[in-house]
Amino acid sequence: MVDEDPELKLAKLLDLAPPDDRHAITVWLLQSSAMSRRSWMIRQFTVGDPSKLPGVLPSGEDSQLVTVRLPQEQHAQLRAWCTAHNFTMAAVIRGLLERFLEEEAAVGDPATKPAAEPEAGTED
Repeated sequence: MVDEDPELKLAKLLDLAPPDDRHAITVWLLQSSAMSRRSWMIRQFTVGDPSKLPGVLPSGEDSQLVTVRLPQEQHAQLRAWCTAHNFTMAAVIRGLLERFLEEEAAVGDPATKPAAEPEAGTED
């Protein structure tokens, strides 16, 4: 058991725990994970030079508009978070998308690799 990953050790210990303890620990782990994601978001969008934040488009950069439909409740939650933290919804969504694509590229998903720049004279 010495060479096992901590996650595997924890899973084995949870299997041995009484059901009430296992439930309480699982709830705590899930809540901790959710808090970690929220903490990342706040750190990501509140630390450092605002012009360096992921999701901020410099003036004049080529961009594409993407229209996304959200359930009304999610839209209200996003708007409330953005208002409370003084960010635009677009900046938050771009930052989350950028993080997602970087993580997927890091695990080797070829679909998330940046597109190659077209060579001069080969544009459509």
